[in-house]
Amino acid sequence: MEITNLGDFDLETFNDLVDKFEKSHIQTKKLAARLRQWKPGGKFEPKDKSDLMEYCIIAGDEGRRPARIIARQIRNLVFGKTI
Repeated sequence: MEITNLGDFDLETFNDLVDKFEKSHIQTKKLAARLRQWKPGGKFEPKDKSDLMEYCIIAGDEGRRPARIIARQIRNLVFGKTI
């Protein structure tokens, strides 16, 4: 799979959001572990980004609502509002 470079973002804020994301829903643990490998200016696999985007758009499952909100915050921090 293609590897892509990340831009610049605040790592402390990012780590706090990933911790909250992991605690927000039982199914977020694996993705949170992959996100923890992201570093400003580092590399990431596009699948990680697409999995994160899936959490941003999940609708209808109120149990995942907190994960969706935090995933959107992570997306905005790392990629900006426009993707």
